[in-house]
Amino acid sequence: MAFRMQKHDRFDFSGFEEVMANALPLVIVTDPFVSPERMPHATIAYINSNLLGTLGYGPDLAKEPATRTVKGLLSRLADDPSTVDTYLETLKRDFLVQEHVIPMRGSNGQRVVVQGSSRILGLVGGSYYLQGIFHDVTLRHQLEASLRMKQETIDKDLDLAGWVQRSLIPNSLSTPEVDLEVRYVPAGHVGGDYVDFEHVGDDLVYLSVCDVSGHGVAAALVAARVNSEVKRWMKERLPPSQIAASLNWFFRLHFGTRGIFLSIFIARLDVRTGELTYVGAGHPPAFLIRASGNLSRATSSNLSPGASSSLSPGAPGGLIESLSPLYPLVGAVDRFERLPEEMGTKFGKGDKLILYTDGLFEVFDRRRKLLGLEGLMKILRRHRDKEASDLASSVLSEVEAFRVGHRQDDISLLILQGRAIPRRSQSAP
Repeated sequence: MAFRMQKHDRFDFSGFEEVMANALPLVIVTDPFVSPERMPHATIAYINSNLLGTLGYGPDLAKEPATRTVKGLLSRLADDPSTVDTYLETLKRDFLVQEHVIPMRGSNGQRVVVQGSSRILGLVGGSYYLQGIFHDVTLRHQLEASLRMKQETIDKDLDLAGWVQRSLIPNSLSTPEVDLEVRYVPAGHVGGDYVDFEHVGDDLVYLSVCDVSGHGVAAALVAARVNSEVKRWMKERLPPSQIAASLNWFFRLHFGTRGIFLSIFIARLDVRTGELTYVGAGHPPAFLIRASGNLSRATSSNLSPGASSSLSPGAPGGLIESLSPLYPLVGAVDRFERLPEEMGTKFGKGDKLILYTDGLFEVFDRRRKLLGLEGLMKILRRHRDKEASDLASSVLSEVEAFRVGHRQDDISLLILQGRAIPRRSQSAP
């Protein structure tokens, strides 16, 4: 919009009316006024009538004594006059207002939402004039309100889904034989991790952690479905290796065409004998802290022989140790070539087994340095003498202190600590 200013602070509207007559917004230009404080009472010199027509008014409205000034006209059109006062006060102070919403009411009572942008400009000789453009944004506001309502409904559903998922995660538990400490921190409303334990009879305690590829509702539903099957096999007292192989068969049968997979680590403790057996499929190794303070990796047969701490792409969360081709991620092959080989060790009073998902160590600091498994082991060494509950809290606290930015993956942590388990000769895992 351009104007030619003449010598005596007069405007030349040549060509302007022709351009703006058919414009959709309401365009207002005032006569000169001597100071910004006088702007609300400035007389309207030009107005196009398109938006006035939408509101049910004719162009002569701006010529009536009560509505021929800026404030008079806007107050007549506004649904709430206080919005006009706010608009004009901001304009007097800043000389510019952009995208200010003024709900208006038409002559027939119809509500029209208008968005205004105005500026006060100086003229030769020290006077001013006002340019104002007001757009009808009613449809946009209606669409935004509809989207907000739909988003609120989605958020409520996700909140409920998150509550249901968290209700499936067992609470921490102490028995005469063991302490079981559970932590679960989803990256969003719901996540693709699950962590669980199951007491079977008087002798067996099963533990499992699982990480389904992806995030959100779909991953959460798959995790819940998988958990129900794993629980059933635990109650049937199957060994961890057979549970892993059965899970792969089940997963390929029901989800084989969906392009999803998961990693899992399963352990079983016989509290009468202290015999601990475990197996993994595509999952990071567990850690074992002995009562003596010795820390080692409970590396299962799903890892390549001699696997180092170097990391490579390819897991549900992105980075895990190198995997053995015989024991890949669950769902990656039609069947395991043979049952995963279970590893075993003795587990006694004061020993701690730490199971987790990769969200615990796949975090970056401000220099984009990865915490990694080695960094996680350093954290565990610093707190290895703590009891299970304090150990879990300290580990999560340090990981959160290390991380910069939003959490990108779910975190699951399960710690098993022996209390009154027969201590026999123990061998390192």
